[in-house]
Amino acid sequence: MHYDDGAFWRPLFEGDMIPLQVAKGCSHNRCRFCDMYKQPFEASDLEDIAGDIKEIAAYVPMAQRIFLTGGNALCLPQENLVFTLEQLRESMPSKPSVGCFARITDVARKSDSQLAQLAELGLENVSIGSESGYDPALVMQDKGFTAADIERECLRLEKAGLAYSLFFLLGMGGKGKGAVSADKTAALYSKLRPEYIMIHTMTAFPGTKLWGDIQSGRFQPADELENVAELRRFVEKLDTETFILGNHIGNAVRVNGYVPDQREDLLAALDWGLEHLDEEQLRTWRAGMRSI
Repeated sequence: MHYDDGAFWRPLFEGDMIPLQVAKGCSHNRCRFCDMYKQPFEASDLEDIAGDIKEIAAYVPMAQRIFLTGGNALCLPQENLVFTLEQLRESMPSKPSVGCFARITDVARKSDSQLAQLAELGLENVSIGSESGYDPALVMQDKGFTAADIERECLRLEKAGLAYSLFFLLGMGGKGKGAVSADKTAALYSKLRPEYIMIHTMTAFPGTKLWGDIQSGRFQPADELENVAELRRFVEKLDTETFILGNHIGNAVRVNGYVPDQREDLLAALDWGLEHLDEEQLRTWRAGMRSI
């Protein structure tokens, strides 16, 4: 197996996957809060991919899940993705399902027939860094798309039979914007059918553009308890069937559960956090974080 990405990232629910490097870096790599990808985006050679698949098939022939690494593997040319998915189906008797990261702009560049082809070949879930339904936050953090774009492209994925999961980044709007961010994001995600909604909390690290924005006064981070309140408001208003996956290490209150069935349990846990957690202690804790 070849891994020359330095490090690769995966969603929390992809814990049982086998990583297959099809790209390194992120083709956008301009989000102001992100420091994950420090190298230029580059697609893997097809020969390397084929060799890695043979190795997986030799050692883990009954693997059930493969994750295509890279910041947004869905941006690869259709022929690269089709080659990879066909090689997996031909080489592995288990016919594993496949996941990857994607940007909304990646989905937009694929035709309906191309998305359907990928779903037919085993691409089963794409994890999308949608982050928010609040347009000023999306613009501020240089995501490169709007809430309307998220809605349109996710509905296209549903039409193609391709499952997807969405990220929600608490605190992305900055101080005082938690309530409006929760309202806008809940309204957007309620129109959609994400398999998971993955909750992360904005954390600024030295070297990111966001860190510079904070130092210059261009961006003022939300208070820690405002982030918890943002999540509570979001969970309360969300009107779709999905799984809230909020046990990321960067969240002050970590909650997991189905909505709507476990909504009250989630709200109770968040209410407990709002009542008992201390703002200054949480700020100290976040300041000591070195990575997410």
